[in-house]
Amino acid sequence: MGDLLLVEKDEKTRTLLKRILGNSFRVDSAKTLEEGINKVGENCYRLVITNLEFPNAAYGGRIIAEETRKKGGYVIGVGGSLPERLEEFDEFYPEWDRSFLEIQEWSA
Repeated sequence: MGDLLLVEKDEKTRTLLKRILGNSFRVDSAKTLEEGINKVGENCYRLVITNLEFPNAAYGGRIIAEETRKKGGYVIGVGGSLPERLEEFDEFYPEWDRSFLEIQEWSA
C-alpha cells in the first residue's frame, strides 16, 4: 500500500512523477483507469492523482473518486478540461455526489 496512487498512461510521465514524489511519499502507479480502479479497490491511498484525458474518464474517474473518498483519501484530476469532464459526469451519472469536490483555478 502506498500513500499516493498515480494513474497515468504515459510511462515517461509516470516515471518522472514517481521519481519526484518518491522522496516524500510511497508511490504506487497504474497505467490504465481499470488498473487504477482495481488498486483503489484493494488499497487505501491518502492521495490519488489521475489523468482526466483517458477515454471513459467520466466512468473510471467517478469510481476512483468515490472509492478513494470512502476511504478518507483525496483525488486530484489533471489534464483535459475540467468543465468538460464535469459535464460528462453529469450526463452519464446525474445522481453522482459533487459535494466532495473542491474546484480551484490555478494560474502561474
